[in-house]
Amino acid sequence: MDIKSISSENINAMKVHQILAHSYLIYFGVFVFGVLLDFFLGTMFFMFPGQTYVGVVLVWIGSYLLYWAQKTSRRTHKKRNSEERVVADFMRGPYKYTRTPSQWGLMMMVLGFGLLVQSMVVVVLAVIVFILMKLTFIRKEENRLYQKYGEVYMQYKKTVRC
Repeated sequence: MDIKSISSENINAMKVHQILAHSYLIYFGVFVFGVLLDFFLGTMFFMFPGQTYVGVVLVWIGSYLLYWAQKTSRRTHKKRNSEERVVADFMRGPYKYTRTPSQWGLMMMVLGFGLLVQSMVVVVLAVIVFILMKLTFIRKEENRLYQKYGEVYMQYKKTVRC
């Protein structure tokens, strides 16, 4: 399925991991587009002291958050089937702190790479895409999770706000 063919109906029918895979592609596209746009427009960032270190730290934290989220998700899915879920099943790893650790990790990585390559466009687009993801893909992902897990997921959603 290509990104252009994604509609509201398609997203509702997709599995959560398929939605997440599209997020990876979108963030990668934003990074490449931003770097190319910066190159052609010449809108490079000003350097501030420690910018490289901040970029490296953001990339590292984002990568680790993605890894931790994927590892936790795999472990959780192996434990019980969807009818037996309890709220505690969702409250593991980074999911104790945020319902969307993969999205936060992706944004941190793209922000970090934007700082590393001194791309103002990448940094700005990363924030815009994160907000758009929260308004579109994340809502669809959460609807899908509600359909799959029901009231247990809604209790988790009330417990973990962001």
